[in-house]
Amino acid sequence: MTGSHLNYRRTLKPSRLLDGLIVFLTALLLLMTLVSSAVPFYFSIFVFILAIFTIIRFGLARSSVDKRVRQPQRFDLLSRFPETNPNPIFHLSKDGQIDYANAGCELFLKHFHLPPDPAKLLPPNLDDRLKQLQQSGQRYDIWEYTINDRFVACQTAAQEDGYYLYITDISDRKRIENELAWHAYHDVITGLPNRYRFQQDLEEALRKNQSCPQTAVFLLNIDRFRFFIGSLGYWLCDRLLLAVSQRLKETIEQSRLTGQITLYRFEADTFALLLENYRDPDLPQKVAQELIDSLHKPIYIDHREFCVTISCGISVFPKDGEDFSSLLHAADLALQHAKKRGGGDCQVHTADMDERTRHRLKLESYLRHAIEHDELELYYQPQVSIKNSTLTGAEITLRWRHPEHELLKPQDFIPLAEETGLIAPISEWILRHALMQHRHWQTQGLPAIRLAVNISAQQFHQQDLPQLIQRLLQESQVDTRYLELEITESAAMFDINHTVIVMQQLKQLGVQLALDDFGTGFSSLAYLRRFPLDTLKIDQSFVHPMDKEEEEDAAAIIKGIISLGHSLRLNVLAEGIETPAQLRLLRKFGCDEGQGFLFSKPVPGKTFETFLARGKFQIDE
Repeated sequence: MTGSHLNYRRTLKPSRLLDGLIVFLTALLLLMTLVSSAVPFYFSIFVFILAIFTIIRFGLARSSVDKRVRQPQRFDLLSRFPETNPNPIFHLSKDGQIDYANAGCELFLKHFHLPPDPAKLLPPNLDDRLKQLQQSGQRYDIWEYTINDRFVACQTAAQEDGYYLYITDISDRKRIENELAWHAYHDVITGLPNRYRFQQDLEEALRKNQSCPQTAVFLLNIDRFRFFIGSLGYWLCDRLLLAVSQRLKETIEQSRLTGQITLYRFEADTFALLLENYRDPDLPQKVAQELIDSLHKPIYIDHREFCVTISCGISVFPKDGEDFSSLLHAADLALQHAKKRGGGDCQVHTADMDERTRHRLKLESYLRHAIEHDELELYYQPQVSIKNSTLTGAEITLRWRHPEHELLKPQDFIPLAEETGLIAPISEWILRHALMQHRHWQTQGLPAIRLAVNISAQQFHQQDLPQLIQRLLQESQVDTRYLELEITESAAMFDINHTVIVMQQLKQLGVQLALDDFGTGFSSLAYLRRFPLDTLKIDQSFVHPMDKEEEEDAAAIIKGIISLGHSLRLNVLAEGIETPAQLRLLRKFGCDEGQGFLFSKPVPGKTFETFLARGKFQIDE
């Protein structure tokens, strides 16, 4: 290469001498033309044309020389490329034998912990690959394969004398591609397949099962998750989502249907489940109930205990739909109805749910304006002493005078208010007006009694509840001992540490605290001792059957709860008393207070004023 370079340089000298001579003569003639006025006109034109020719020739000659000088340098660099390249480069003969392997092969062999044999870097089934390349009529191909669990790409070029192979390590690129592919079809927080994978899997299952066993779609939603975020923050809620997903996965893995069930996470607080190839029509409900029951055990995060419930909606192919959209819509409708029942429940889609959902959406629209349109009313249900039937207090209940319906009871709209976030302003309205009414009765000279107000789980776990109660008490100037706040057992048990802190803050204000619906949740004696309670309210589901002979267990449970409450120095109140027989048994068991239709149903404030004036109920036993 060097010799040809020198010969190429010597051939340039005569051309340069000629160019120099032409330039000299042209310049001389041009000078003579300018100096002498006797030069003929045609001679001046000749000299001008010669000058232009000389300039053009000199420019072309210069460009040609530069190209010729650079070309050998480029050849020199190309000749050194294979030896200086850190990646393996091979030349194979036409029969696939290695004619040449560069120094990059040695580097790769060491990096991949392989013996010093360049052939170890070549792709498997090399002969078959080369044969396919020949038969395809292509001159170029890229093969991807693995060497010791690392990905490599082999770029192959077919030439007349054989093949050139250029190998690169693409492990990092493959890792990034795999990560991107994983993130496209999986949820980052839980690691579960996401909604896109669910759609693909469901559509594939529907194609396979057109004439086979049924396919069921489940939508699972964590109850009250909206206020969990407000109370715990997003970081802790992410960990709660992970814990819930792990509990659900464990339950599925312990079942005998592992190969038929796949769990997915959609978004926020919603999971999905796909159940394939089953014949028992009751199986979806059985599976859903197992998943709901699995969360009865508390979840622990950072030494904090959480009690979580989920609701479930189910749709079935082909009864409820024959494609992804219709089955998902049907499952969502069923889920909404499950949550309307208070959560922790399962509903299978039925044909009438579409109409009920439209009614629910219309109800929500009206509910958003109920406060500003002054459509809410307070009702009062007397609480009396079991011992002598004297009036001791009243539980506040809410009624909504709907513009198109009759007076609606709490169960008709409170679950909707909790789902839509309207429960917070409604609860504040109840507290404010209940305290204003209590103050009004006092100014009329009526006896001061305890008013019991239900606090929703969402409001209880808000950060500013004690401050709100303090402000409302100051505005109304009602003595704090006359306000009792009721919190349900399930809401109290969701976050034990938070519950204790809030209750202690409320007790410092001087208000009374009651645990409502006791016996329906997951509380235990250990936790009851931590709560600074004043009253334990026995749920009416235990009271109703207690006077029936075939329900002796109910009476025993009531007796046990009363004994438990008294051992903790708590006042015990029984809800749902409807018969004199129930009253007698409660008095026999030592229950302190009661409420129910036996004394009075909830009544408006004006009617309740007569109870206040009378002060005692006459019960015909």
